[in-house]
Amino acid sequence: MKFDVHTLIVLQALTFTVQAIVLLIQYRVNRSFPGTGWWVTGTSFMALGGALMLFLAFEPIWWVSIFANPLLILGQLFLYVGMLRFFGKAAKRWTIVLPYVCFVLGYLFFIFFDRNLSARTVLVNVMLAAASFLTASVLLDRKNMPKSGMTFLTAAAFLVFAVFLVVRATFAILLPPMQTYADQELSLSLAFILPIMTSMIS
Repeated sequence: MKFDVHTLIVLQALTFTVQAIVLLIQYRVNRSFPGTGWWVTGTSFMALGGALMLFLAFEPIWWVSIFANPLLILGQLFLYVGMLRFFGKAAKRWTIVLPYVCFVLGYLFFIFFDRNLSARTVLVNVMLAAASFLTASVLLDRKNMPKSGMTFLTAAAFLVFAVFLVVRATFAILLPPMQTYADQELSLSLAFILPIMTSMIS
């Protein structure tokens, strides 16, 4: 089955937008749950990042799409911090800020100084995988409150997504350098489908 990437981008952006709205309503109705504000902000970043990807198709303003992946990763990191807050834990800022800054610098380098799509693919997938692994680890931590079936299902979804991203990054390293996004059409489609499924589960 062949998926239209542009349709998946729109669907992902809409999914994250709806999720952000639902979380915002929940946050405004009941602010007693810690971490909800981080989830709202993180999902909003992800929705905006997904939407900005569409600008890549418009040559005069293609540069707007540069912000897409950094926003997606920032959103994932906000979800992770929100999960920590929900379970009454604090995140060490330097363990989040430093890797993110290094990612952004490397990402921009491989756009403006060494135009390398494969390198950008590796950077993005490694960062997203790390954020997903961290989120899953918080959900599965034995020190946290008793687990429900939904908790394990959500953790499993994050783990599957993280493993997929690691595999995708590995292929990007081993295979010949990619010239266009068409070179990774199937994996790119899955990269949009899996986050949508994870969002629906969580």
